[in-house]
Amino acid sequence: MSNFLRLYANSFLQLIFPQICAGCNQHLQLHEQSICVECINQLPYTNELAAKNYVANQIKALQPVSGVFAMTYYNANSRMESLIHQLKYNNRQDVGEQLGELLAKAVANQIPELDVIIPVPLHPKKEKKRGFNQSVCIAKGLSKELELPILTNAFVRTRNTETQTKKSRIDRFANVSNAFAVIDSEQIKGKRIVLLDDVITTGSTAVTCAEVLFAAGADEVFIAAVAKADLF
Repeated sequence: MSNFLRLYANSFLQLIFPQICAGCNQHLQLHEQSICVECINQLPYTNELAAKNYVANQIKALQPVSGVFAMTYYNANSRMESLIHQLKYNNRQDVGEQLGELLAKAVANQIPELDVIIPVPLHPKKEKKRGFNQSVCIAKGLSKELELPILTNAFVRTRNTETQTKKSRIDRFANVSNAFAVIDSEQIKGKRIVLLDDVITTGSTAVTCAEVLFAAGADEVFIAAVAKADLF
């Protein structure tokens, strides 16, 4: 199909079945994907490596990670909350992939040279219920832009933990204690890893995961997330 015919077909489909932005519910233009340009521009970007952030400092105090980066702030009733909700609960995996692409562009000048992306795993029961791991969706966009492979079969969640929502800082650490394991250390040993999550709150999951990866021989761990949220 020629580019002209493809454009014509897409225009026709957009007219009959208009695509809606996952952030603001407005019609997307032909050149837009899942998130409109206005929403992308209005996201509350952190605009810096989270080195001065309290949570980042807590993570680095507990584990020798090479960096902690969150692309945006996560606030209640915000566009970012809407995007994460669409991804996790409305099966909008395309939103996750675009968020990963945006994350890659935001972190490109701050991320060290790394080897592989490891999305924070879900427990198999939770992943089966949801149908996918939202962090893997984000990883696809990050991988596409940074040209790094995604590793999903060496690091697993062994315990089906309760949701972290509404738990205190201490309870969050207790909730994820001993919840992760490396099942193939040869794929971890000597690797420089991007540990990827959707949202960082207290850093309990990131700290626990980093500890297990370092114990398995990871050379470096850099933590990245789409957003960072306050505890309550």
